[in-house]
Amino acid sequence: MALPADYWASIDAGSIPHLVTQTVPGPKSEELNARGMAHMIGYSSQVRLCPVVFEKGHGVTLTDVDGNVYIDFSSGIYVTTLGHCHPKVTEAVVNAVQSLMNCHDFNTPVKVALLEKLAEIQPWDLTGIQLYDSGTTAVEAGLRVCRAATGRFEFISCFMDFHGKTGHAVSLGKMTPANGPGRSQGFYMVPRPYPYRPMFTKADGSIDTDAYLDFYDQFINNATTGNIAAFVLEPVQGWGGSVFPPDDFFPKLRQFCDERGILLMADEVLTGMGRTGKHFAMEHWDTAPDVVTVGKGFGNGFPVTAMLVSDKYKESINQISASTSYGGNPMACAAALASLEAMEEEGLLEHALKLGDYFTQRMTQLKDAHPIVGDVRGLGCLLGIELVKDRATKEPFEEAGKLVYQRAFGKGLAWVPAGHILRMSPPIVMSQEIAAQGMEIIEESIAEVEQEFGSAYLTFDIGTTALKTALIDEAGRMLAVHTAEYTPQTPQSDWAEMDPDAYWAAAVASTRAVFAEASTDPSGIAAIGFSSQGQTFVPLSDTGEALHDAIVWMDNRAQELADAWEARWLTREEYRRISGYPWIPAGLTLFKIAWLAQHAPAAHRAAKFLCLPDYLIYRLTGETATDYNIAQMSGLYDIQARTWAPQLLAAAGISAEQLPDVHPPGTVVGRMRTQTADELGVPAGTPVCVGANDQLAGAIGAGNVRPGLVTETTGTALTVIATTASLLDDERMYVGIHAVPGLAYAMPFGNTSAIVLKWFRDLCEPDTDYTEFLAEVVNVPAGCDGLSVLPHFSGTASPTFNPHARGAIVGLTLGHGRAHIARAIMESCACLLQELLEPIRAHNIEVSSVRTLGGAARSDLWLQMKADLLGIPVERPACSEAASLGAAILAATGIGQFESIAEAADSWYRTDRVFEPQTGMYEVYREVYARYLDIYQRLYD
Repeated sequence: MALPADYWASIDAGSIPHLVTQTVPGPKSEELNARGMAHMIGYSSQVRLCPVVFEKGHGVTLTDVDGNVYIDFSSGIYVTTLGHCHPKVTEAVVNAVQSLMNCHDFNTPVKVALLEKLAEIQPWDLTGIQLYDSGTTAVEAGLRVCRAATGRFEFISCFMDFHGKTGHAVSLGKMTPANGPGRSQGFYMVPRPYPYRPMFTKADGSIDTDAYLDFYDQFINNATTGNIAAFVLEPVQGWGGSVFPPDDFFPKLRQFCDERGILLMADEVLTGMGRTGKHFAMEHWDTAPDVVTVGKGFGNGFPVTAMLVSDKYKESINQISASTSYGGNPMACAAALASLEAMEEEGLLEHALKLGDYFTQRMTQLKDAHPIVGDVRGLGCLLGIELVKDRATKEPFEEAGKLVYQRAFGKGLAWVPAGHILRMSPPIVMSQEIAAQGMEIIEESIAEVEQEFGSAYLTFDIGTTALKTALIDEAGRMLAVHTAEYTPQTPQSDWAEMDPDAYWAAAVASTRAVFAEASTDPSGIAAIGFSSQGQTFVPLSDTGEALHDAIVWMDNRAQELADAWEARWLTREEYRRISGYPWIPAGLTLFKIAWLAQHAPAAHRAAKFLCLPDYLIYRLTGETATDYNIAQMSGLYDIQARTWAPQLLAAAGISAEQLPDVHPPGTVVGRMRTQTADELGVPAGTPVCVGANDQLAGAIGAGNVRPGLVTETTGTALTVIATTASLLDDERMYVGIHAVPGLAYAMPFGNTSAIVLKWFRDLCEPDTDYTEFLAEVVNVPAGCDGLSVLPHFSGTASPTFNPHARGAIVGLTLGHGRAHIARAIMESCACLLQELLEPIRAHNIEVSSVRTLGGAARSDLWLQMKADLLGIPVERPACSEAASLGAAILAATGIGQFESIAEAADSWYRTDRVFEPQTGMYEVYREVYARYLDIYQRLYD
C-alpha cells in the first residue's frame, strides 16, 4: 500500500524529542544494560557511550524502556532507511511469515519478483544476482566472483573503508585483528581522495585526482605481484566518516581499471538502496562497477543483502558455490521488495535529495557559526560533520566529538559516533520540520562543548593611554574585557614617548585578567587579533631589542621637518595621491623616522620599524608583519601601488627591508612562541593574525562592510567611516583601502568632539558621573535658546583642515545655565557629524542611517539628538567594544571560521537600539546647523 506523501510528516515536530527521565539513560535502561552486559561482550562504541535500551520504533522516532522518545538520526546504523515499522514493509513480512519461513536456495514467487525488481532498477548491466543475509557475506561472495572472473588473486582497497568483519572483509578494510597475522596475503590498501584532507594537491591547493591514480599505478607495479583481481571500495566512506570523493575520481578510476584489466567492485552495503537519493550511490558519478554489493537499508531492517554482477562476468557466480542457507529467505525477500516498491510509490528518492539539500544548507550555517566545525558534507541522507581543534591545522577534535555525541543523545537525538566526525543517517521519510529539530539539538550540543573547551578569540585593542584585552566567543559574544592603563611620557613639549615594555606588560596583565574574569580555559583560544592606534612605532635591532622608546602618534616633534618637506618638494596633492592623507600631518610615522636620522642615528639604523600591533605580533611570534591598513596609516604606504612608497622611503632615509611584510587584515602571520605563550598563559602554536587600525576595526565590528554603510565614533575625536566601492578622490577627507577585499573607505574626522564635554564637566564638577552631570540637559530646548558651540578646540580636520581654528561658545546670555552649555556642546558634536557626512554625500553616496560608537553612544539623549539633526536613523550596536569585535571578526575570517569578512560581520553584528528622527525636529535642527556653519564662517573663513 502506498502511504500519503505527508504520512510520516504528520508526527508533530514540536512533540519530539520527549524525555521523561532526568538523565539518559534512564533507570530501566541502566538495569537492563547491566543484565545484558553481564553476558554479552563486544558492544559497539555507540552503545558504550550511551547505553540506552530501545523497545519501540515508529517512523523517525525511537522509544526506550523508560518512555523517552528520540529523533532517529541513525536509522539503526544506516539500516531502517524508510523509518521504523513502515506499514508496507511490516505487512509484507507478516504475510510472508504466515506463508513460508525458509526453503534454502529454491525459487519462490517473492524471490523471483525481488530478483526482477533489482534487475529493473540497476542502471547498468548488473543482472547476475545472488541474495544473502549479511553485508559481509555478500562482500566475501563478490571477492570470490572477482577472482573467478579474472583468474587473479590480489585486491586493492582504501584506507579507512569498512567492508565487514569476516576474514577477507576485514583485510579489505580499516579493521585489523587484535591477534594473529593481521591482513590476509594478497590484500593491499592505498589512500583514497579525501577532499578535506588531501594527500595530493595541485598548485592551487585543490585535490589532484590524477596524482592518486599515478600513486596506484606505481604501487601496483612495485608493491604487488600485478595479479590484481579488483579494486574494491565504498563509493562514500561510512564508518570512515562520510567521506565523499571528488567528482572526477570514479570516472577516472573506471578508466584506470579498464586499462589494466582490473574489475571495479563497489561495496554499497551502506550507501545503496535510497540513502543518497539514488538506488546506487555510484549513479551520482555515472560510473558502472563490475560488481556491487547492497545491504543494510535494502530490507529496511530485515537481514537481507545482495550481490549484483555484470553480465560479462555473471557466469563466474556458478564457480564459487554462491548460495547460503538464508539467502533468498521469503520473509527477507518480502521486506526488500516492499521497501523498493515503497520508495517508488512514495517518491522517496526525490525526497531524500531534497532533504539532503536542507541538511547541507543547515550544516553550512553550522560551520559558519562554530570554529570547531572544520568540514561538513553530505548527499541525500548520508551526512557528516568533522570537528577540529584548529581549522588551519585540521587537527581532529576527538574529545569534542565524543562529548557532542553524548550531549545530543542526552537531549533526545539517537545518532552515530565516529571519533571526531559526527555521522548522520536519518530515515529518508523524515520531514524537514523534524530534521530541523535534530539540527537544533546538534547545534546546541556543539555550542555547549565549545563553551566547555573555551573556544574563543583573544583580541588586543591598543590605545593611546590603555590596552584593552577582550575574549570573544565563536558566536561573537563578549565574554570578558579588561583594560590595562599606561601613561605616555612627555620629555619635551609636543613630544610623547612610551617604554615598549609597557605595552607588553599591559598585554600580559590584561590577558591573564580576562581569563580569570571569564573562567575560560586558555587552551581553547582559536586565534589572536588586533585593533590599534595607527602611527606609534618602535625601532628594533636585528636581535629584537628596542633602540628607542616608542614614539606615540600624537608626538609632533617632526613638525618643522614636515613643514620643510611641504615647502620644498612634497605637495599636498601629490601626497594625497600616494597616501590618502589630504594634508601633511607631522604626527605620521614617516616624518618621525626621518627625524631620527638627524637626532638619533642609531635608532634610524634599526633593522625594523614596527607599529604597535606589529611590535606585539613580533613579541608573540618572532615574525615581523603588518596589515595594509596599519601600513597606510604610517604615511609610508602607496595606496595606489599597494606597496611601500619608494620615494617616501628614500626621503626618510630607509629601505623597504626595514619595514615589515604587508598582509591583508586578518591574515595568520605566525603562531605563539613557547616562551611568550608561557608569559601570557596562552598555548604555544595559537594562530596570531594581523588586524587593522582601531577606527576601521570598529567599523567592521559594527557591520560596516558594504558600500553605503556608515559608522561614526564620538570620543576624543569624531571619526566617520564610510565604506565605498572605490577610492574617492576628495581633498576634504582621508581615504584608504578597506579590510574587505575590493572595497575602500573614506574617513572624514574632527580633531575634538566628546572631549569638549569632558573638559566642561571637569571644570564644573570633575568627580560627577556623566548621567548626573547631564540630568538637566533634557529640560533645555533644542537650539539651547540661541546658544552655540564650536568644538574645534585643537583646530579643524575635515573638511577645512584649519589648524588655527579654535573652540567658541557664542550667544551667551544671563539666562543660560550650565545645562545650556552642556547641551550646546552635544549639539555641536551632532553638527560636526553632519558636516563630516557632506563630503561623502557629495559623491552620490546615500547615507540612509548611521551606526554610532564610542563613549557617547551610551547616551540615549545624544543619539536621539543626532537622529533628529541628521534626519536619518541612528543605530547603536549591541556590542560596545566594536573595535575588539572587529579584531575578532578579522581573526575568525583569517583562520577560516568564515568565508569572508562580510559574512563574519553579518553573522556577529547585533543591534541594541535604533533611534528614529522625531517628527518636526529635523526642521528645528536645520536652524541649529545653519547657525553653527555661519559662526565658523564669520570667525575663520
